[in-house]
Amino acid sequence: MCAKSLGHGSFGVNVYATTAARPSCVRASHLWYRGIDSFKGQYPGTDWRRGTALQFVQMMWSSSEYVACARTENCTRGMNQLVCLYYPPGNDIREAPFSEETWNAILRRHHQWLDYGAPGGRRDRPNAATSNNPREDDEVETL
Repeated sequence: MCAKSLGHGSFGVNVYATTAARPSCVRASHLWYRGIDSFKGQYPGTDWRRGTALQFVQMMWSSSEYVACARTENCTRGMNQLVCLYYPPGNDIREAPFSEETWNAILRRHHQWLDYGAPGGRRDRPNAATSNNPREDDEVETL
C-alpha cells in the first residue's frame, strides 16, 4: 500500500520516498529531524507550521505514544517509501506539540549531537546521516 492511499484521520503520518531499493529508517528520521532548523532555536509554541517542520513536529509530538513504520515498493514513478504512523496523531494546529521544558531538552540533545566530540555526538554515531543533502542516488520526497 502506498502512502497516498492511507487515511490520515486516526494516525499521524510521515513519508520518506526514495529511489533506493530499501528506504533507510536512519536517513528518513534524520531528514525529518532536520525540520528542527525551521525554528532557529526558538520555542515554537503553537506557531510550528512552517517549511520542513511538520515531519519533525510529528516525530516529537508529546501525546503520540506509538509509532509503526513499514517499507513499500514501487509506489510512484519507481519510488520506494518508508511510511511511519503515529498514534494518537499529532500536528493538531490548535495545540503546541510539546512543552517549553521538553523543547529545551530537545535543544540540549540537539546541541550535543551537533558537537562532534560530545558524548553521544556525531563521532559516536558513525552511521548517522550528517550531510544536509541526500545522496545523489537517493531522491527524496516527503508528503
